[in-house]
Amino acid sequence: MFKGLVSGAAMFGLVVAAVMSVAAPATATPGVSEDVIPSPQGILLHGSHGFEVAIDAHRATPGRRARVVVSAFRPHDLVRYTAPANLVGEGIRASLGRFGRIDLRWVPDGRIGEVDLACHGHGVRRHFLFDRGAYVGTLRFRGGDGFTAVRAHRIEWRPSWYDGHTTCHRGGSEVIPGAGRILEAAIGHRDPKVRFYAYQPKPGTKVEYEAYDRELVGRVEVERTAWTYGNPRTLTAPRDLAAATIAPPAPFTGSATFERLNGAHGSWLGDLAVRFPDVAGVPMAGDPFGAVFYSGSLAGESPRR
Repeated sequence: MFKGLVSGAAMFGLVVAAVMSVAAPATATPGVSEDVIPSPQGILLHGSHGFEVAIDAHRATPGRRARVVVSAFRPHDLVRYTAPANLVGEGIRASLGRFGRIDLRWVPDGRIGEVDLACHGHGVRRHFLFDRGAYVGTLRFRGGDGFTAVRAHRIEWRPSWYDGHTTCHRGGSEVIPGAGRILEAAIGHRDPKVRFYAYQPKPGTKVEYEAYDRELVGRVEVERTAWTYGNPRTLTAPRDLAAATIAPPAPFTGSATFERLNGAHGSWLGDLAVRFPDVAGVPMAGDPFGAVFYSGSLAGESPRR
């Protein structure tokens, strides 16, 4: 069933990383009380070509080793790189393979920073205390095909890293009966590496499109997401939803056709493709894809801002 459209803001969260760092012993940063988060364990920087670059460090949990997630995003595009990391003390060290390297240590300056956070005016406002300072060392990141890049040797802590756009989860939608139309296509049923979604809340409204692709490059998992809106005419289907044709706008090209075979399931054929920031012409339809087309609406928070 529908997994929920997820925007770039929903795919990472500096507050999550920061709260995880509280679990580190207070002695990791001398002189910091137990009530103060000893380091951000997350960074937000400006990359080239209009991209923002977020770096989140996640400590080891049962069954999963420590890792770093580098998210390069702009409106309608997100590319995320996940790699094993060494988070000894409050530092962040990781090899991103051909995409770069992170070797940063946290240097506190003896001051305390305060952050008040509430998600878009909803929920309880929370107050955080941080040990202020800077990450010092080497940060070198270059996205695939050079779509964005950033280099730094000193990164000062900033309270603006924790604004609502980058810390509030905006997903969690679920399908309920309704007048909307939802089309899902993917290669494989369990944990697919390629996915395509189309969602129209009700007839005559704009259609939301999203494409997702992931691959393993050495030890680095690369995940790509692109999304856009199309006018109502970009999705055509009869009332019984036995067939559908979609032709989304850029970054998509081509079109695809759904034909029902068994219940809501059917074939998904055509030359539909998408351009991600680092790779173009990724197929989003064809023989390997299975598809499902059904009626319903999404309940819960909107995944977009």
